[in-house]
Amino acid sequence: RHFRTLASPVHLPEGPILEWLGTSTDVDDLLQLQAQQEILVKELQHRTRNVMAVVQAVAGRTLKESQSLEQFAERFEDRLQALARVQGL
Repeated sequence: RHFRTLASPVHLPEGPILEWLGTSTDVDDLLQLQAQQEILVKELQHRTRNVMAVVQAVAGRTLKESQSLEQFAERFEDRLQALARVQGL
C-alpha cells in the first residue's frame, strides 16, 4: 500500500529536537483511482481522435460529391446528424 507521511520536529526552548510528530495517511485507494482515471482519459482521447477522423473523411467525401457549396452544406449537415445518431446508440 502507499502512504503519504508528513513529520515535523518538536524543539526544546534551547533548540535541540525533543521529538518528532507526524501523520501517515493511506493514499493507496486514491492512487488506484487516479490510475483508472488516466486510463479512461486516454481511451476518451483515442475515441475522440477516431470520431474526428470519421468527420474529416465524411467532409472530404461530401466535398468530392457536391456540385456547390449549398449542396455540400446540406449533405454535410445530413451526414453529421446521422453520425450523431450513431454515436448516441
